[in-house]
Amino acid sequence: MLQILLVEDDLKLAANLQKLLVMEGARVDPVGNVAELNEILVSAKSTYSLIILDRLLGRTDTKDLVPEIRKTWASVPILVLSTINTPMERSDLLNLGVDDYLGKPFLNQELIARVRALSRRAKRADESFRQVGNSILNFNRFTIQIENRGEVTLPQKEFLLLKQLTREVGRVWSREDLLASVWGNQISAESNVLEATITHLRRSLEACKSSLKLKNLRNVGYFIELMPSAASVRSDN
Repeated sequence: MLQILLVEDDLKLAANLQKLLVMEGARVDPVGNVAELNEILVSAKSTYSLIILDRLLGRTDTKDLVPEIRKTWASVPILVLSTINTPMERSDLLNLGVDDYLGKPFLNQELIARVRALSRRAKRADESFRQVGNSILNFNRFTIQIENRGEVTLPQKEFLLLKQLTREVGRVWSREDLLASVWGNQISAESNVLEATITHLRRSLEACKSSLKLKNLRNVGYFIELMPSAASVRSDN
């Protein structure tokens, strides 16, 4: 399911867009002001497939917010909606790191086409990368990168364990699930290899300042919890 962060201060337009996107099968989190956006950035509790960003949010120029958004979601596609529909404006935003730009007013069909295209692009990227909180996992290199810092290479089993745990943040994975997904039939259920790898992975995440917290639910299993990141945005209000 698509998970979309919709940043739009026009309440009527936001409601219409949310209805349209839900009909497309998406889950939508609407945000109507900078304070709400700042709260989401600081908590970093959700991961998104797409961010739809209004060009002007109250008196705030959202062009200035893009770098801060990228600190939390470095690879999530951003689609900007704006009445400032000039070639220079589009060029500036694309160079800043925005993925697409749609001038207002627009047809619903065009918005949905852009959303689908960006989602396909993100899905292809997800085959090699996954961003969770402030951490980007590189499936090809077995590395984790934190907010544009250098990459940290994890041992293979630690990385595969983290990959499985981050498939659904907050979901509790049983010991049996994790053994099967990472080691297959190579390890007996009585082995303590999972617990040892969990300990090492937890230390690795703490050492590289990841916002991913590896936790356990006694007698049930293990899960990833997102801790608050340092990202924030400035409000002019």
